Amino acid sequence: MKVRDVSQIEVPQASSGPAQTRAKEDRVSLERTRQVKEAIDRARVSAGAGRAAQLQALEASIKNGALKPSPSQIAEKLLQAAEVDARLRALLDD
Repeated sequence: MKVRDVSQIEVPQASSGPAQTRAKEDRVSLERTRQVKEAIDRARVSAGAGRAAQLQALEASIKNGALKPSPSQIAEKLLQAAEVDARLRALLDD
């Protein structure tokens, strides 16, 4: 669509109305982003410490004979993980 008659188009005048007042009030703050990042970092540290404690307890249980892992279950889990990896690689290679 082409506009041929521009004589009736009004050009808005600059004013000190609410639009300019609002522009002065707009602010950008990264405080919330910093708080979320710190919370994530704390969660990672605590999760890592919890995981390490679980692995140490598991290792101790295996060493003292309280837990006897099933070789067939371990092999099955390894094969499942390898299958998932192979499928992901095939999807990414396409």
